[in-house]
Amino acid sequence: MMKKSLGPLMKSGASLLRPQLRDIHSQNNLKPWENVALQYLRKMLNSKYKNEVSMWGIPLTKTSETERSDIILLKFLRAKEFNVPDSYNMLCKTISWRKDFGTDSILKEDLGPGFNDALAPRAYMRGFDREGNPVWYYHYGIYHYKTIRDNYLGNAENFQKFIRWRVQLLEKAIKMLDFKPGGSNSITQVVSFCNGFGGYFNPATKPFSHNIPDLDDFLNVVSIESKVNSNRILSILEDNYPGMISYQIILDVPWYLNILVSVRARYFARKHMLKCVMAEQGNIFETLFKYIKAEHIPYFHGGMDDPILDDVRMPRYKEPVISEFKINGGEKLDVQIDGIVKGAKVTWQAVGGGWDMEYHAKFVPDANPNLAIVVKEPSKMKRKAILWHDSYTAEEAGKIVLVFDNTPNKNREVIAYRYIVQQSTLSRLREKKKVVQQSMLKIA
Repeated sequence: MMKKSLGPLMKSGASLLRPQLRDIHSQNNLKPWENVALQYLRKMLNSKYKNEVSMWGIPLTKTSETERSDIILLKFLRAKEFNVPDSYNMLCKTISWRKDFGTDSILKEDLGPGFNDALAPRAYMRGFDREGNPVWYYHYGIYHYKTIRDNYLGNAENFQKFIRWRVQLLEKAIKMLDFKPGGSNSITQVVSFCNGFGGYFNPATKPFSHNIPDLDDFLNVVSIESKVNSNRILSILEDNYPGMISYQIILDVPWYLNILVSVRARYFARKHMLKCVMAEQGNIFETLFKYIKAEHIPYFHGGMDDPILDDVRMPRYKEPVISEFKINGGEKLDVQIDGIVKGAKVTWQAVGGGWDMEYHAKFVPDANPNLAIVVKEPSKMKRKAILWHDSYTAEEAGKIVLVFDNTPNKNREVIAYRYIVQQSTLSRLREKKKVVQQSMLKIA
Protein backbone atom coordinates (compact mmCIF):
# COMPACT_ATOMS: atom_id res chain seq x y z
CA MET A 1 0.00 0.00 0.00
CA MET A 2 1.24 3.47 -0.88
CA LYS A 3 0.30 6.49 1.24
CA LYS A 4 0.51 10.17 0.30
CA SER A 5 -0.33 13.40 2.07
CA LEU A 6 -1.48 16.68 0.57
CA GLY A 7 -1.51 20.05 2.30
CA PRO A 8 -4.36 22.55 2.18
CA LEU A 9 -2.74 24.73 -0.49
CA MET A 10 -2.50 21.96 -3.08
CA LYS A 11 -2.65 23.43 -6.56
CA SER A 12 -5.76 22.54 -8.55
CA GLY A 13 -5.21 19.69 -10.98
CA ALA A 14 -7.37 21.28 -13.68
CA SER A 15 -4.41 21.85 -15.98
CA LEU A 16 -3.60 18.14 -15.81
CA LEU A 17 -7.16 17.08 -16.60
CA ARG A 18 -8.14 19.70 -19.17
CA PRO A 19 -8.23 18.53 -22.80
CA GLN A 20 -5.56 20.39 -24.73
CA LEU A 21 -7.20 22.18 -27.66
CA ARG A 22 -5.63 24.25 -30.41
CA ASP A 23 -7.14 27.71 -30.80
CA ILE A 24 -8.60 27.24 -34.27
CA HIS A 25 -10.27 30.65 -34.15
CA SER A 26 -7.08 32.68 -34.33
CA GLN A 27 -5.85 33.97 -37.66
CA ASN A 28 -2.34 33.14 -36.50
CA ASN A 29 -3.23 29.45 -36.72
CA LEU A 30 -4.67 29.64 -40.24
CA LYS A 31 -2.87 28.15 -43.19
CA PRO A 32 -2.12 30.64 -46.00
CA TRP A 33 -4.84 29.28 -48.29
CA GLU A 34 -7.36 29.35 -45.42
CA ASN A 35 -6.58 32.99 -44.80
CA VAL A 36 -7.07 33.74 -48.50
CA ALA A 37 -10.48 32.00 -48.39
CA LEU A 38 -11.47 34.08 -45.35
CA GLN A 39 -10.57 37.35 -47.04
CA TYR A 40 -12.33 36.33 -50.25
CA LEU A 41 -15.53 35.42 -48.35
CA ARG A 42 -15.50 38.79 -46.61
CA LYS A 43 -15.04 40.57 -49.94
CA MET A 44 -18.04 38.70 -51.44
CA LEU A 45 -20.24 39.69 -48.49
CA ASN A 46 -19.26 43.35 -48.74
CA SER A 47 -20.12 43.29 -52.45
CA LYS A 48 -23.58 41.76 -51.89
CA TYR A 49 -24.78 43.73 -48.88
CA LYS A 50 -24.72 47.51 -49.22
CA ASN A 51 -25.82 48.03 -45.60
CA GLU A 52 -24.19 46.62 -42.51
CA VAL A 53 -25.05 42.98 -41.74
CA SER A 54 -24.46 41.59 -38.28
CA MET A 55 -24.93 38.39 -36.26
CA TRP A 56 -25.22 38.36 -32.46
CA GLY A 57 -24.33 42.04 -32.45
CA ILE A 58 -21.10 41.52 -34.40
CA PRO A 59 -20.86 43.33 -37.77
CA LEU A 60 -19.90 41.02 -40.63
CA THR A 61 -19.69 43.71 -43.31
CA LYS A 62 -18.71 47.37 -43.59
CA THR A 63 -16.44 47.21 -40.58
CA SER A 64 -12.73 47.65 -39.98
CA GLU A 65 -12.77 45.54 -36.80
CA THR A 66 -12.64 42.02 -38.19
CA GLU A 67 -11.22 40.04 -35.25
CA ARG A 68 -14.62 38.91 -33.87
CA SER A 69 -16.39 38.60 -37.22
CA ASP A 70 -13.55 36.41 -38.52
CA ILE A 71 -14.50 33.78 -35.93
CA ILE A 72 -18.07 33.64 -37.25
CA LEU A 73 -16.97 33.52 -40.88
CA LEU A 74 -14.49 30.74 -40.11
CA LYS A 75 -17.29 28.60 -38.68
CA PHE A 76 -19.12 28.75 -42.01
CA LEU A 77 -15.90 28.12 -43.96
CA ARG A 78 -15.05 25.04 -41.90
CA ALA A 79 -18.58 23.72 -42.30
CA LYS A 80 -17.98 23.67 -46.07
CA GLU A 81 -14.31 22.65 -45.88
CA PHE A 82 -13.22 26.16 -46.94
CA ASN A 83 -15.19 26.02 -50.18
CA VAL A 84 -15.82 29.77 -50.52
CA PRO A 85 -18.86 29.69 -52.88
CA ASP A 86 -20.62 27.05 -50.72
CA SER A 87 -19.77 28.93 -47.53
CA TYR A 88 -21.02 32.15 -49.08
CA ASN A 89 -24.35 30.58 -50.09
CA MET A 90 -24.76 29.03 -46.63
CA LEU A 91 -24.05 32.32 -44.92
CA CYS A 92 -26.45 34.28 -47.13
CA LYS A 93 -29.24 31.77 -46.45
CA THR A 94 -28.55 32.05 -42.71
CA ILE A 95 -28.76 35.84 -42.84
CA SER A 96 -32.11 35.58 -44.65
CA TRP A 97 -33.41 32.89 -42.25
CA ARG A 98 -32.48 34.92 -39.19
CA LYS A 99 -34.41 37.89 -40.53
CA ASP A 100 -37.51 35.81 -41.36
CA PHE A 101 -37.41 33.84 -38.09
CA GLY A 102 -36.85 36.96 -35.99
CA THR A 103 -33.85 35.68 -34.08
CA ASP A 104 -32.66 39.17 -33.08
CA SER A 105 -35.83 39.70 -31.01
CA ILE A 106 -36.52 36.11 -29.95
CA LEU A 107 -34.81 36.55 -26.57
CA LYS A 108 -37.54 39.02 -25.57
CA GLU A 109 -40.30 36.67 -26.69
CA ASP A 110 -42.52 35.17 -23.97
CA LEU A 111 -43.73 31.71 -24.93
CA GLY A 112 -46.08 31.44 -21.98
CA PRO A 113 -45.66 30.33 -18.34
CA GLY A 114 -47.20 26.88 -18.90
CA PHE A 115 -44.86 26.18 -21.79
CA ASN A 116 -41.76 27.30 -19.92
CA ASP A 117 -42.67 25.44 -16.71
CA ALA A 118 -43.17 22.17 -18.59
CA LEU A 119 -40.12 22.26 -20.85
CA ALA A 120 -37.62 24.45 -18.99
CA PRO A 121 -36.25 21.51 -16.92
CA ARG A 122 -35.59 19.64 -20.15
CA ALA A 123 -32.87 21.93 -21.46
CA TYR A 124 -30.94 24.67 -19.68
CA MET A 125 -27.56 26.40 -19.47
CA ARG A 126 -25.53 25.76 -16.35
CA GLY A 127 -21.88 26.56 -15.63
CA PHE A 128 -18.83 26.41 -17.90
CA ASP A 129 -16.41 23.75 -19.12
CA ARG A 130 -12.66 23.82 -18.53
CA GLU A 131 -12.14 25.97 -21.63
CA GLY A 132 -14.56 28.61 -20.34
CA ASN A 133 -17.35 27.64 -22.75
CA PRO A 134 -20.97 27.54 -21.49
CA VAL A 135 -22.50 24.10 -20.94
CA TRP A 136 -25.92 23.19 -22.33
CA TYR A 137 -27.72 20.30 -20.59
CA TYR A 138 -30.38 18.51 -22.60
CA HIS A 139 -32.59 15.73 -21.13
CA TYR A 140 -34.38 13.38 -23.48
CA GLY A 141 -36.08 11.60 -20.59
CA ILE A 142 -38.87 14.17 -20.33
CA TYR A 143 -40.43 12.60 -23.45
CA HIS A 144 -41.35 9.67 -21.23
CA TYR A 145 -44.21 11.79 -19.87
CA LYS A 146 -47.23 11.37 -22.12
CA THR A 147 -48.73 14.74 -21.17
CA ILE A 148 -45.59 16.49 -22.41
CA ARG A 149 -45.68 14.68 -25.73
CA ASP A 150 -49.39 15.25 -26.30
CA ASN A 151 -49.68 18.87 -25.13
CA TYR A 152 -46.47 20.32 -26.48
CA LEU A 153 -45.30 18.07 -29.27
CA GLY A 154 -48.54 16.73 -30.64
CA ASN A 155 -50.19 20.14 -30.99
CA ALA A 156 -49.28 22.05 -34.18
CA GLU A 157 -49.36 25.49 -32.55
CA ASN A 158 -47.34 24.41 -29.53
CA PHE A 159 -44.91 22.57 -31.76
CA GLN A 160 -44.04 25.87 -33.46
CA LYS A 161 -43.48 27.34 -30.00
CA PHE A 162 -41.32 24.34 -29.21
CA ILE A 163 -39.12 25.13 -32.21
CA ARG A 164 -38.87 28.77 -31.17
CA TRP A 165 -38.07 27.74 -27.61
CA ARG A 166 -35.16 25.60 -28.80
CA VAL A 167 -33.80 28.44 -30.95
CA GLN A 168 -34.33 30.88 -28.08
CA LEU A 169 -32.28 28.71 -25.75
CA LEU A 170 -29.49 28.39 -28.31
CA GLU A 171 -29.46 32.14 -28.86
CA LYS A 172 -29.18 32.68 -25.09
CA ALA A 173 -26.20 30.36 -25.02
CA ILE A 174 -24.52 32.14 -27.92
CA LYS A 175 -24.93 35.47 -26.13
CA MET A 176 -22.59 34.05 -23.49
CA LEU A 177 -19.77 33.56 -26.01
CA ASP A 178 -16.87 35.99 -26.43
CA PHE A 179 -16.14 35.51 -30.15
CA LYS A 180 -12.51 36.41 -29.53
CA PRO A 181 -9.31 34.47 -30.21
CA GLY A 182 -8.51 32.52 -27.07
CA GLY A 183 -11.98 33.18 -25.61
CA SER A 184 -15.15 31.11 -25.41
CA ASN A 185 -16.33 30.62 -28.97
CA SER A 186 -18.47 27.48 -28.80
CA ILE A 187 -20.82 25.51 -26.55
CA THR A 188 -20.40 22.16 -24.79
CA GLN A 189 -23.59 20.08 -24.89
CA VAL A 190 -24.38 17.36 -22.36
CA VAL A 191 -27.15 15.02 -23.54
CA SER A 192 -28.79 12.69 -21.01
CA PHE A 193 -31.20 9.86 -21.80
CA CYS A 194 -32.23 9.38 -18.17
CA ASN A 195 -35.90 9.43 -17.26
CA GLY A 196 -36.06 12.58 -15.17
CA PHE A 197 -36.09 16.35 -14.89
CA GLY A 198 -33.10 18.57 -14.48
CA GLY A 199 -33.94 19.37 -10.89
CA TYR A 200 -33.07 23.10 -10.99
CA PHE A 201 -36.50 24.59 -11.50
CA ASN A 202 -38.85 22.77 -9.12
CA PRO A 203 -36.91 20.09 -7.24
CA ALA A 204 -39.59 19.72 -4.56
CA THR A 205 -42.29 18.54 -6.94
CA LYS A 206 -40.17 17.26 -9.85
CA PRO A 207 -37.08 15.63 -8.32
CA PHE A 208 -34.43 14.38 -10.66
CA SER A 209 -34.32 10.64 -11.28
CA HIS A 210 -31.50 8.59 -12.73
CA ASN A 211 -33.88 5.82 -13.81
CA ILE A 212 -33.07 4.47 -17.25
CA PRO A 213 -36.23 3.68 -19.27
CA ASP A 214 -36.83 0.10 -20.31
CA LEU A 215 -36.62 -0.95 -23.96
CA ASP A 216 -40.25 -0.16 -24.87
CA ASP A 217 -40.20 3.25 -23.22
CA PHE A 218 -36.83 4.11 -24.68
CA LEU A 219 -37.87 3.20 -28.21
CA ASN A 220 -40.94 5.35 -27.72
CA VAL A 221 -38.75 8.26 -26.62
CA VAL A 222 -36.41 7.80 -29.57
CA SER A 223 -39.29 7.58 -32.04
CA ILE A 224 -40.88 10.76 -30.73
CA GLU A 225 -37.53 12.55 -30.75
CA SER A 226 -36.84 11.36 -34.29
CA LYS A 227 -40.21 12.49 -35.62
CA VAL A 228 -40.39 15.80 -33.81
CA ASN A 229 -36.85 17.06 -33.39
CA SER A 230 -34.44 15.38 -35.73
CA ASN A 231 -35.58 16.74 -39.08
CA ARG A 232 -36.48 20.29 -38.11
CA ILE A 233 -34.11 21.00 -35.22
CA LEU A 234 -31.08 19.32 -36.74
CA SER A 235 -31.77 21.10 -40.02
CA ILE A 236 -31.78 24.46 -38.24
CA LEU A 237 -28.57 23.56 -36.41
CA GLU A 238 -26.80 22.32 -39.54
CA ASP A 239 -27.83 25.21 -41.75
CA ASN A 240 -27.61 28.18 -39.41
CA TYR A 241 -25.38 27.36 -36.44
CA PRO A 242 -22.24 25.67 -37.79
CA GLY A 243 -19.45 25.11 -35.28
CA MET A 244 -21.43 26.43 -32.32
CA ILE A 245 -21.23 23.10 -30.44
CA SER A 246 -17.65 21.91 -29.96
CA TYR A 247 -18.24 19.00 -27.56
CA GLN A 248 -21.19 16.68 -27.15
CA ILE A 249 -21.14 14.41 -24.09
CA ILE A 250 -23.79 11.68 -24.07
CA LEU A 251 -24.90 10.16 -20.74
CA ASP A 252 -27.17 7.35 -19.48
CA VAL A 253 -27.47 5.39 -22.72
CA PRO A 254 -28.87 1.88 -22.01
CA TRP A 255 -26.61 -0.96 -23.03
CA TYR A 256 -29.11 -2.22 -25.62
CA LEU A 257 -28.84 1.03 -27.60
CA ASN A 258 -25.14 1.74 -27.21
CA ILE A 259 -24.33 0.78 -30.81
CA LEU A 260 -27.25 2.71 -32.32
CA VAL A 261 -26.53 5.90 -30.39
CA SER A 262 -22.79 5.55 -30.96
CA VAL A 263 -23.17 5.30 -34.74
CA ARG A 264 -25.52 8.26 -34.88
CA ALA A 265 -23.29 10.30 -32.58
CA ARG A 266 -20.25 9.64 -34.78
CA TYR A 267 -22.18 10.73 -37.87
CA PHE A 268 -23.34 13.89 -36.07
CA ALA A 269 -19.78 14.58 -34.90
CA ARG A 270 -18.36 14.31 -38.42
CA LYS A 271 -21.18 16.40 -39.83
CA HIS A 272 -20.63 19.25 -37.37
CA MET A 273 -16.90 18.83 -36.73
CA LEU A 274 -17.33 18.35 -33.01
CA LYS A 275 -15.94 15.86 -30.52
CA CYS A 276 -18.53 13.37 -29.29
CA VAL A 277 -17.98 11.42 -26.07
CA MET A 278 -20.18 8.66 -24.66
CA ALA A 279 -20.04 8.00 -20.91
CA GLU A 280 -20.48 4.44 -19.76
CA GLN A 281 -23.07 3.81 -17.07
CA GLY A 282 -21.39 4.16 -13.70
CA ASN A 283 -18.67 6.37 -15.19
CA ILE A 284 -20.60 9.61 -15.64
CA PHE A 285 -18.76 11.82 -13.17
CA GLU A 286 -15.33 10.73 -14.38
CA THR A 287 -16.29 11.51 -17.99
CA LEU A 288 -17.78 14.91 -17.20
CA PHE A 289 -14.83 15.70 -14.93
CA LYS A 290 -12.44 15.57 -17.90
CA TYR A 291 -14.24 18.48 -19.52
CA ILE A 292 -16.04 20.30 -16.68
CA LYS A 293 -14.80 21.24 -13.22
CA ALA A 294 -16.56 19.57 -10.30
CA GLU A 295 -18.13 22.83 -9.07
CA HIS A 296 -19.89 23.19 -12.43
CA ILE A 297 -21.15 19.57 -12.64
CA PRO A 298 -24.76 19.20 -11.36
CA TYR A 299 -25.13 17.33 -8.10
CA PHE A 300 -27.32 14.67 -9.73
CA HIS A 301 -24.41 13.79 -12.03
CA GLY A 302 -22.08 13.45 -9.06
CA GLY A 303 -20.75 17.03 -9.03
CA MET A 304 -20.83 19.93 -6.57
CA ASP A 305 -23.29 22.23 -8.31
CA ASP A 306 -26.42 22.35 -6.15
CA PRO A 307 -27.87 25.88 -6.41
CA ILE A 308 -30.76 25.09 -4.07
CA LEU A 309 -28.59 24.02 -1.13
CA ASP A 310 -25.17 25.55 -1.82
CA ASP A 311 -25.78 28.68 0.25
CA VAL A 312 -26.88 26.53 3.19
CA ARG A 313 -24.12 23.95 2.93
CA MET A 314 -21.22 26.19 1.94
CA PRO A 315 -21.60 29.78 3.27
CA ARG A 316 -20.51 32.21 0.56
CA TYR A 317 -19.04 35.06 2.59
CA LYS A 318 -15.74 33.75 1.29
CA GLU A 319 -14.96 31.76 -1.87
CA PRO A 320 -14.29 28.12 -0.92
CA VAL A 321 -10.95 26.56 -1.77
CA ILE A 322 -11.48 24.02 -4.58
CA SER A 323 -8.86 21.39 -5.42
CA GLU A 324 -8.69 18.42 -7.75
CA PHE A 325 -6.34 15.45 -7.79
CA LYS A 326 -5.93 11.90 -9.00
CA ILE A 327 -5.35 8.90 -6.77
CA ASN A 328 -3.85 5.73 -8.22
CA GLY A 329 -5.06 2.24 -7.47
CA GLY A 330 -3.53 0.85 -4.30
CA GLU A 331 -2.91 4.32 -2.84
CA LYS A 332 -4.15 5.91 0.36
CA LEU A 333 -4.12 9.70 0.42
CA ASP A 334 -4.50 12.19 3.29
CA VAL A 335 -5.65 15.76 2.65
CA GLN A 336 -4.89 18.14 5.50
CA ILE A 337 -6.72 21.34 6.40
CA ASP A 338 -4.31 23.09 8.75
CA GLY A 339 -4.44 26.20 10.91
CA ILE A 340 -7.80 25.58 12.59
CA VAL A 341 -8.18 27.62 15.79
CA LYS A 342 -10.42 26.96 18.76
CA GLY A 343 -14.09 27.67 18.01
CA ALA A 344 -13.66 27.60 14.23
CA LYS A 345 -16.19 25.69 12.13
CA VAL A 346 -14.84 23.79 9.12
CA THR A 347 -17.25 22.78 6.33
CA TRP A 348 -16.11 20.62 3.41
CA GLN A 349 -17.45 18.67 0.44
CA ALA A 350 -15.91 15.88 -1.64
CA VAL A 351 -16.95 14.08 -4.82
CA GLY A 352 -15.51 11.38 -7.04
CA GLY A 353 -14.03 7.99 -6.39
CA GLY A 354 -14.88 4.49 -7.54
CA TRP A 355 -16.94 1.59 -6.29
CA ASP A 356 -14.44 0.50 -3.62
CA MET A 357 -12.84 3.76 -2.54
CA GLU A 358 -13.34 4.57 1.13
CA TYR A 359 -13.48 8.00 2.70
CA HIS A 360 -13.34 9.15 6.30
CA ALA A 361 -12.33 12.27 8.22
CA LYS A 362 -10.69 13.01 11.55
CA PHE A 363 -9.63 15.98 13.66
CA VAL A 364 -6.04 15.99 14.97
CA PRO A 365 -5.42 18.37 17.93
CA ASP A 366 -2.17 20.33 17.91
CA ALA A 367 -1.69 19.68 21.65
CA ASN A 368 -1.94 15.89 21.28
CA PRO A 369 -1.51 14.66 17.68
CA ASN A 370 -1.81 11.03 18.78
CA LEU A 371 -5.35 11.59 20.05
CA ALA A 372 -7.35 11.94 16.80
CA ILE A 373 -11.11 12.50 16.91
CA VAL A 374 -13.19 10.63 14.32
CA VAL A 375 -15.38 13.14 12.51
CA LYS A 376 -16.65 10.89 9.70
CA GLU A 377 -16.82 7.10 9.94
CA PRO A 378 -15.30 5.16 6.98
CA SER A 379 -17.77 4.67 4.14
CA LYS A 380 -17.55 3.90 0.43
CA MET A 381 -17.75 6.68 -2.16
CA LYS A 382 -20.17 5.11 -4.62
CA ARG A 383 -20.18 6.45 -8.17
CA LYS A 384 -23.80 7.55 -8.07
CA ALA A 385 -23.69 8.99 -4.55
CA ILE A 386 -24.57 12.62 -3.96
CA LEU A 387 -21.55 14.66 -2.90
CA TRP A 388 -20.18 14.09 0.59
CA HIS A 389 -20.86 16.99 2.93
CA ASP A 390 -19.54 17.28 6.50
CA SER A 391 -18.65 19.94 9.07
CA TYR A 392 -16.89 20.13 12.42
CA THR A 393 -16.51 22.81 15.09
CA ALA A 394 -13.12 22.63 16.76
CA GLU A 395 -12.96 22.73 20.57
CA GLU A 396 -9.21 23.30 20.37
CA ALA A 397 -6.58 24.20 17.78
CA GLY A 398 -5.67 21.50 15.27
CA LYS A 399 -6.27 20.26 11.75
CA ILE A 400 -8.81 18.25 9.76
CA VAL A 401 -7.52 15.23 7.84
CA LEU A 402 -9.59 13.82 4.98
CA VAL A 403 -8.54 10.25 4.18
CA PHE A 404 -9.22 8.73 0.73
CA ASP A 405 -8.43 5.00 0.65
CA ASN A 406 -8.15 3.56 -2.87
CA THR A 407 -6.19 0.46 -1.86
CA PRO A 408 -9.00 -2.02 -2.75
CA ASN A 409 -9.27 -0.52 -6.24
CA LYS A 410 -6.91 -1.16 -9.16
CA ASN A 411 -8.08 1.84 -11.18
CA ARG A 412 -6.95 5.44 -10.87
CA GLU A 413 -9.75 7.70 -9.66
CA VAL A 414 -10.36 11.44 -9.61
CA ILE A 415 -11.34 13.40 -6.51
CA ALA A 416 -12.46 16.99 -6.03
CA TYR A 417 -12.99 18.71 -2.71
CA ARG A 418 -13.55 22.17 -1.31
CA TYR A 419 -13.70 23.59 2.18
CA ILE A 420 -14.29 26.78 4.10
CA VAL A 421 -13.27 27.77 7.62
CA GLN A 422 -15.51 30.05 9.69
CA GLN A 423 -13.99 31.47 12.82
CA SER A 424 -16.16 32.44 15.76
CA THR A 425 -16.30 36.10 16.81
CA LEU A 426 -14.13 35.34 19.85
CA SER A 427 -11.56 33.54 17.70
CA ARG A 428 -11.36 36.44 15.27
CA LEU A 429 -10.84 38.90 18.15
CA ARG A 430 -8.07 36.73 19.56
CA GLU A 431 -6.37 36.53 16.18
CA LYS A 432 -6.66 40.28 15.70
CA LYS A 433 -5.23 40.91 19.18
CA LYS A 434 -2.35 38.57 18.44
CA VAL A 435 -1.53 40.41 15.19
CA VAL A 436 -1.60 43.78 16.97
CA GLN A 437 0.69 42.50 19.72
CA GLN A 438 3.17 41.17 17.16
CA SER A 439 3.12 44.53 15.34
CA MET A 440 3.79 46.36 18.59
CA LEU A 441 6.76 44.09 19.36
CA LYS A 442 8.26 44.82 15.95
CA ILE A 443 7.88 48.58 16.48
CA ALA A 444 9.47 48.32 19.92
